[in-house]
Amino acid sequence: MERKTRHPSRQRMIEAAETGVVGFRSHLVECDSCRTLFDLLSKFPSKGVRELHHSSPSLLKRIEAIPSNYKAKPDIPIVAGCIISDSWSQVASAQLRDVATDVTRRLVLRAGQIDLELSAERHLGKWEFAARVYDHRKATAKFVIKAGARKVQAGELGFYCWSSKRPPGKIGLLQNSHLIEFEGLSW
Repeated sequence: MERKTRHPSRQRMIEAAETGVVGFRSHLVECDSCRTLFDLLSKFPSKGVRELHHSSPSLLKRIEAIPSNYKAKPDIPIVAGCIISDSWSQVASAQLRDVATDVTRRLVLRAGQIDLELSAERHLGKWEFAARVYDHRKATAKFVIKAGARKVQAGELGFYCWSSKRPPGKIGLLQNSHLIEFEGLSW
């Protein structure tokens, strides 16, 4: 039998919290630490399954993309993509010919039904990038962009944004099932 000066064992507190039969109520009134522990054990049972909280869609997308942050395994197929449109390779209109052409670049890269639209701007000695990925012409955030060694996940609105001192030599899209690489970009 436990006296008021002795604390109940943890096992006894767990059993009391699970069954609701508490033989040491007077001790809980006097002891703050035991009362706090008993309240926690009552609120969060040590056995059984608690209902999961609903998460926001953006959090679920980020959780889904976590495996994509790691290196591709050798058995994951690598698909080569190509440049569809490059603003640096197009002749500027007469009104824009006096504007510096090496400050902003817009690219559309494609591999099958996957398009990567990329905008790059040089500003104050660094490059700012904004991109969007489309799967069958619908915006998607299920990929992780590999820009050189950096891996970028989509933000809340589905845009991929990052900055760096130099533009990446290689850009790719990484997903659990495959890696798409866009090589041959020269800056």
